[in-house]
Amino acid sequence: MAYKSQLELETQWTTAEGVDGVCYRFGDLVEVEKGKSKGAAGEIIALVAIDPEPIYLIELPTGKSVSAAQSELKEPRGNSGRTLIIRPNPGSPKNKNA
Repeated sequence: MAYKSQLELETQWTTAEGVDGVCYRFGDLVEVEKGKSKGAAGEIIALVAIDPEPIYLIELPTGKSVSAAQSELKEPRGNSGRTLIIRPNPGSPKNKNA
């Protein structure tokens, strides 16, 4: 499918259907295994292009960003370091028996 604009491409990319041939989604954690940014790891924040292959913008933990082709990426090794924090619903009482 041909996209008329970058906005149209990224809008389709963020839907449940995604974009054909695009393996990674917004927020996926990846590691660059080839190319000029080899060894960098971070979070995908944009899909820049899809032709001839998907190109992503990756935000690094330092706040900088790099671009990499889909063929240069892999899922990172180990734990992402993220922790799930369960917070109480602000509209419900903390202790119903108090």
